Amino acid sequence: MAVLVDDMRHDVVLDGRTGWVLVAGAAPTSEALLFAEGTVLGIDDAGHFSGLWMKPEFTG
Repeated sequence: MAVLVDDMRHDVVLDGRTGWVLVAGAAPTSEALLFAEGTVLGIDDAGHFSGLWMKPEFTG
């Protein structure tokens, strides 16, 4: 599955120290749901998407 991320409405941040990538919406995350190893979905108070954390592993 692929989802187009509008970078005008979402921030995309890479933490170079930990390797986590965050795609964040405007609303703060009130719940975080781990649904796959290295992938966390953020939900706001209204139950809408607020962020997606991913920690990709590259093998060579």
